[in-house]
Amino acid sequence: MCNYQAFYYEKKGKEGKHSMTTEELTIKITEHKEEIGSLKHRMDNVEEQHKTIQSLTLSVKELAINMQNMITAQQGINTRLTDLESKPSKRWEAVVTTLIGAVIGAVVARYL
Repeated sequence: MCNYQAFYYEKKGKEGKHSMTTEELTIKITEHKEEIGSLKHRMDNVEEQHKTIQSLTLSVKELAINMQNMITAQQGINTRLTDLESKPSKRWEAVVTTLIGAVIGAVVARYL
């Protein structure tokens, strides 16, 4: 009996087990080799998909970090923009206050 035949038996009722023929064993081994080849191919595909997903995950993480940095920078820009926008209104208020003071001073000086 061949070494491989020890692993493949067919049950025949209560009489026990009978070994496979060499031809049957050859067919089974061929089928298993084909199945193993197919499984290796499928596993290669799964490994490639895993690498792609891992790469995508790292890219998304980098994007999230970049977005956070952009948000921080934008907040700083917003603060500076608010300061710049408020300067003309402060200047205008100072000009108006000065003009009002000058007009009141002129009116008071004329009547005194």
